[in-house]
Amino acid sequence: GEGEYLCGHHVLLSHAKAYHLYKQKYATKFQGKIGMSINSNFFYPQEGVSEALVDQAVHHMLGWFANPIFSENGNYPQIMIDNIKRNSENEGRLESRFPEFTAAEISSLKGSSDFLALNYYTSRLVKPKTEFPDKFDWEADAGIDLAVDPSWISGSSIFPSVPKGLYDLLIWIKNEYNNPTVLITEN
Repeated sequence: GEGEYLCGHHVLLSHAKAYHLYKQKYATKFQGKIGMSINSNFFYPQEGVSEALVDQAVHHMLGWFANPIFSENGNYPQIMIDNIKRNSENEGRLESRFPEFTAAEISSLKGSSDFLALNYYTSRLVKPKTEFPDKFDWEADAGIDLAVDPSWISGSSIFPSVPKGLYDLLIWIKNEYNNPTVLITEN
């Protein structure tokens, strides 16, 4: 609920620095492309659950890293900022556990990728979280409880096979981030 957010924050800042260094010093000579590999599930609502919770879950997982780079505003997803701030206050903290970008960092991150490299393994069902731990973590901050649909096929992997989830995640990316180039780097 804190360390992973600090780590993710600095991964993003390091990515932006590496991207700009490459573009300034090496791109002309090597003609390479730079991207960041992001892992994400897709989410489906459990029966009676709003599609808005699906969007919230994807923003908390994929959007955490993709939004600062591929979104129009170049910052973390607002739903993530709001949820973590509210949960931090509920813990009695005066400040959010979620780090903030400066205006210069937002500017540096925005557009700092030539493609989105996507790792997709599986999907999960979501429903609103009903019991919260004493200390929040990613799942509690996202406000979701996760489950697996028993009809999804599980082979020798720990991940149920949900090919439609990859398709739906790609459509979500297309619609949310104005159709960036996506490379499937793991599946």
